Amino acid sequence: MYEIIGVIASVIVLISFVMNGEKKIRIINIIGALLFVIYGILINAFSVCS
Repeated sequence: MYEIIGVIASVIVLISFVMNGEKKIRIINIIGALLFVIYGILINAFSVCS
């Protein structure tokens, strides 16, 4: 289950690399980063939970 969140976060960040417009890139990238943080918390990653 948690891996799905990590994969979705990766795809969202990759999408942000091919987008045009600085504001769109930043918004999509922030969404991906937040999903990565949620994923890190769910898997108890040391770098996120410490």
